[in-house]
Amino acid sequence: MSRKIVIPWKINERLERLAQLQQETNGALLYVPEKRPFGFNYNVRALYMTGVGTAHNVQADPRRMEIVNIFFEKHPGYGFVKWHTHCRETGEQWYEKFSQGDINSYKWQLRQDRRFVGMMISPTRKQLYGYGDLGFATIRSPTSDLLEDRISDELRHIAEQLGYVNLPPLLATERR
Repeated sequence: MSRKIVIPWKINERLERLAQLQQETNGALLYVPEKRPFGFNYNVRALYMTGVGTAHNVQADPRRMEIVNIFFEKHPGYGFVKWHTHCRETGEQWYEKFSQGDINSYKWQLRQDRRFVGMMISPTRKQLYGYGDLGFATIRSPTSDLLEDRISDELRHIAEQLGYVNLPPLLATERR
């Protein structure tokens, strides 16, 4: 079965910029699956950031995970691609491969859900991890900003309902 991650151009640009920072970052690409003759397109609607770490490690903020998990409970038709970056400071040897920690985490998640897809973004490439024939495409979509804004508004509303009114922004350092 083929699965293609279809990423709006602006979200793709943000992912590539995140890989240029000095710290690793992570999050979820929120998508709606679309059945195709020989598989699925995972049409990405939003990028949700869950963590900023160091040049060699990143962990998701539990509060941000709680927010996005409530979103998924409210919208069971949505899925996610779990993404993280390898930045320049991580080292060129990691530009084209997953770390053993990434692989172990992804294998565990695949045992829980065979539909799981992980994505690593480095300064030079993107890589997917999961079962089946995986690929991705970047598209220009006139409605992608509107869709992402709606989802962002809902995620903010969920955060407010949880009492996370002053949840600090995730900040990373640009390369000099």
